[in-house]
Amino acid sequence: MQFCRFALLFSLVINIFLLPLGEVAAAPPMAEAAVEYYDSFDNAAAPDWDAYLAAQPRYYRFKEKGRSGLLDAKGNVVLPPVYKEVTGVYAGVFIVKNGDYGLAAPGGKALTDLHFDELYYDLAEKAFVGERGGKAFLVDKKGRVLSAFSAEEEEADPREKQKYPKGAYYPLANGGRVLLEKGKFTVLSAAGKKVKTYKGLSLEKGRQKGFMLSQKEKFLFFDDAMQKLNEVEALSCQQLPNGVYEIERKVSGLSIPGLAKTVLSFGLDHMGGLADRWFNPGKKHNKRTVYKRGYVSPEGKEYVPTKFDYLGSFYNGRALVADGSKFGYANERGGFDVPVAFSDISCFSLYEPDTLLVKSAGAVAYYQLGRGVFVGGFKEGRSFVNGLAAAKATEGWGYIDKSGTCRVPFRYEKATPFYGAAALVRYRGRYQLIDRQGRLLKDLPAVEEATSLRGGSAAVKIGGKWGLLQEDGSLLLPAVYNKLDLFCEPQSARGLW
Repeated sequence: MQFCRFALLFSLVINIFLLPLGEVAAAPPMAEAAVEYYDSFDNAAAPDWDAYLAAQPRYYRFKEKGRSGLLDAKGNVVLPPVYKEVTGVYAGVFIVKNGDYGLAAPGGKALTDLHFDELYYDLAEKAFVGERGGKAFLVDKKGRVLSAFSAEEEEADPREKQKYPKGAYYPLANGGRVLLEKGKFTVLSAAGKKVKTYKGLSLEKGRQKGFMLSQKEKFLFFDDAMQKLNEVEALSCQQLPNGVYEIERKVSGLSIPGLAKTVLSFGLDHMGGLADRWFNPGKKHNKRTVYKRGYVSPEGKEYVPTKFDYLGSFYNGRALVADGSKFGYANERGGFDVPVAFSDISCFSLYEPDTLLVKSAGAVAYYQLGRGVFVGGFKEGRSFVNGLAAAKATEGWGYIDKSGTCRVPFRYEKATPFYGAAALVRYRGRYQLIDRQGRLLKDLPAVEEATSLRGGSAAVKIGGKWGLLQEDGSLLLPAVYNKLDLFCEPQSARGLW
């Protein structure tokens, strides 16, 4: 399951950015991080995921004799270096690997005798899922197996008729039921009388309401009493965790000779709008097929047109979308909270969830929901944390507030977030501690490298070794480790830190 998720993610990222001549363009960095964050997890089933991440303690990963362990932000060893890898931490329990995957409690004690081929945390179930021998197991944070079920390595081909157990059925809101059979679905009244039979490949219960019947390149939508509401023609129709459906259609492109032996190709989507554009040097009268995606409501109404190259899952009511090289965020009402107009776009800020970074015409700007771009023209930027964001102008890094006002001058070579009252910056090759007004708190000439201050400490490199620095500039932990890595990757990707 986990492998399939990441294989699908990789495929999506590659296919979004295919160039016409078969070359692969790199995804813009902020959008790529957003795709990874939103599609690597079933986030739509866990709207409290941001709050959970923001509340997580900070950990540092260290190694001794080729084995990994973890420190907390106070410098305490919470996981001794006895595992080959530490891959995740959820609800205070660690996912570890020594050949196979398992769970470990703080202190390193193994929590289960079962060892898995794969192990990850399911946000919707709020439990761990381990896979072994073709089966999957739900495991709680104490290591107890809650249930076992079949672990599907691949999703069934939607073009193949689904096989249902004999006697299987869905109950209907009017007291009737629909019998599920291979290629045939019979609707019965509350009295058991046959009402109608539909032919199709499969029948799927909606996560919010109703049913969806799959036929060959046609999808029929019904209410909870199996009354037909609508039908949609598409190559595929996939239900997302929030109950909305993503569809895909094939769009044919035309080629028109242009200047300098260049061909401008374009396609029309089913609504008559331009669906795709590209330049094809040296080609004449090419015909090309592309695939576009759109959203359909649980009632079968297409409310986001099929013209996008990439559509993400909805998380907190929004989904990242891409139209060619432009990015934005669609909402569940069929509109766009952020217009599809930017060459790069970040996740929403973890600590200030109404703001994000966008890029247009080569410059980075800050966007706020309901307000739009409120300040821009930067070379780089970081997400807002506690009312301030680090941004890089021509002169260097500084800090802005949510009014767009510069609060700390643009003069630093490096600037980290203000998680508290102080932040680490680098000025003229030397690290310093500054306050929220930019006043110098302490000069740190011995520090060679540093992370941000969060949870009371930052990892710092002194004399080629790593230790922990406190907010007052004193060493919490002497520099004795060869390396200390921040260990909260989803949070790091979310904030671009």
